Amino acid sequence: MTDLLRLSRLAFVDSYEEGGTLIVRAKSVRHHEPYGCCLLFSFSKMGTKAVRYCDHAIQGQPVWLEIKRQRFRCNSCGKVGYEVLPDIDTERRITKRFREHLQKDAIKYPFTMAAEINGVHETLVRRVFDEHAKRVLGKYKPMLPRVLGMDEIYLHKKPRFVIGDIDQGYESTGAYFEHEALHPSHWMPLPPTPTE
Repeated sequence: MTDLLRLSRLAFVDSYEEGGTLIVRAKSVRHHEPYGCCLLFSFSKMGTKAVRYCDHAIQGQPVWLEIKRQRFRCNSCGKVGYEVLPDIDTERRITKRFREHLQKDAIKYPFTMAAEINGVHETLVRRVFDEHAKRVLGKYKPMLPRVLGMDEIYLHKKPRFVIGDIDQGYESTGAYFEHEALHPSHWMPLPPTPTE
C-alpha cells in the first residue's frame, strides 16, 4: 500500500471525500505522552478526540488529516492534556511541512495569492510569515554609515537615486521605480573631491 501521508510518526488508516475536500484518517504510530505538569510524570489514558489538521493539497484538492488524539490525565494534579504530535503544529492546526511550505510561498508570492494557491485564509499566511521572519531576521542588524548622503540624477535617460557613505567615500546608484536590490557589488568609490 502506498504511504499517502509520508509522515513517519503517523500511520494512514483510510480516506474519504467530504464536500470537495479529501479527509485522510491517521493515527499515531506511538503515543507520546504530554510534557509533565508535575514532577511525577504519571498519566492515565482518558479516551480520544478526533481533531483535523490542514495539510498539502493533493492535485489541487484540499487535504485535512483527521487524527484521533489520545487524551491523558495527570494522576497527581488531575490536569488533562493531549498526546504530543511531533509532525503537527497544534497551535495553528496544520502540519509542520505545510507550515514550511506556506513560509516559502509567503516569500515568493503576495499573501493573498499564497493563501489562494494553498486554500487557506490570508491571516494564516501572514501569521506564519511573521513568525518565520522574526526567527530569521531576529539577529539581523543593518550596517548603516554614520553620514548618509542622498541625491537624484538622470543616468542613461532613467531617473536614478544616488546614495553614498560620506565618511568612507562610497556611492551606489539605483532606479527610482524599479525594485533593484542595492547589493555591495553596486558600490563604487567616489571620485576624489578637488581641494582648493
